[in-house]
Amino acid sequence: MWELINKNKSKTFLFVFLMALCFGLMAYCLAETLKIYNVPPIWVYIVVYGYYFGTLIVASRDSKNVFLKLSNARFALRAYYPKLFNIVQEMSIASGLSTMPDIYIIDEDSPNAFACGKDHKTASIVVTKGLLARLNRDELQAVVAHEISHIVNRDILYLMYTSCLLGCMVFISDFVIKFLRSCSNRRSFNGGAIYIIPFVLISLVLVALSKIFYFCLSKKREYLADACAVQYTRNPMALANALKKIDEEQTYFVNTNPITSAMFIVSPLNNKEKTHPPIEKRIQILLRLSSCNIAAYNNSYQKVLGKKSSIVSKKIIDKPSYSKVIPIVATTLANQTVQDKIANHREAYDTMLKMENYIFIKCDCDTKLKVPKELKGQKIPCPHCKKMHLIK
Repeated sequence: MWELINKNKSKTFLFVFLMALCFGLMAYCLAETLKIYNVPPIWVYIVVYGYYFGTLIVASRDSKNVFLKLSNARFALRAYYPKLFNIVQEMSIASGLSTMPDIYIIDEDSPNAFACGKDHKTASIVVTKGLLARLNRDELQAVVAHEISHIVNRDILYLMYTSCLLGCMVFISDFVIKFLRSCSNRRSFNGGAIYIIPFVLISLVLVALSKIFYFCLSKKREYLADACAVQYTRNPMALANALKKIDEEQTYFVNTNPITSAMFIVSPLNNKEKTHPPIEKRIQILLRLSSCNIAAYNNSYQKVLGKKSSIVSKKIIDKPSYSKVIPIVATTLANQTVQDKIANHREAYDTMLKMENYIFIKCDCDTKLKVPKELKGQKIPCPHCKKMHLIK
């Protein structure tokens, strides 16, 4: 994966450099415009680039906490979510991560997930309660593998810088345009006023181009994350089912915006087509796979979308580690039949206990406690997470 990591690092540095040039162009036009208000140009450059480098510092040091606070995410404890911790640990080992990411929970009924952080040592995986409630273990494993791949490929580093800088550019352009509009008077027809219209046009064009560039690369990284997730789990059907469930039951998030929505596995806003590939296409690609490697995924990607371009460069795809045949380990019909029989037996057993007036309690760790009515009024611990429950 080092080729993919280096490529994402190169993209990050290139984007930071291009954004610095864009900020310089905006600062020049703004400095010439504000000459009519006797504002020294040097102060304009200091303010604009000070805000730019301040954003870079925040993005490199504390952007993870910013994203977590914006999402109202809370730290998850292993005692309460043992299944989720086991899955994250499994996928960390499968992907080769040396450090297991921290896990956070968002109290949202809508199923979704995203990853954030600077690198694998500071990375975090965030899932909603709705995701834990709606997906089975294989599907949840596929979603976690998708997010783990963003961490392994350093997508989170690139996305962190681009989202912060793009938000910075949008803020400056909007603020200055409103300021010039409020300060416009007769003096605006003299001196630096000729730079007002170019500044407005340049700001709008740069912001639009940055958004297009950002969203296009967001789509590509989603395809690549799907490909890596299949390679880790060897179960494309689980990811296809998970994407379908998430998309069908997706509802609006209060604490999201068009920039941060690109971080989620499925956009929680009504801008899915801008920030993410079509869910139908992603599922079609997964269902056509004959092997669980990036080369097979790329072939399916080209056939479904009718494109000659690849999700990564041909040099990377041709490497043996990405083209080696990896068999699909999907759940067979026979196994499904066995699982259905087990589920039916459990349902029949629960029905029998209910007839005996047993009390059913669902713990936060997904354990179902079945307690005799004689224990009513007493407190008992969950056998897994040890949480105390009052029998009512």
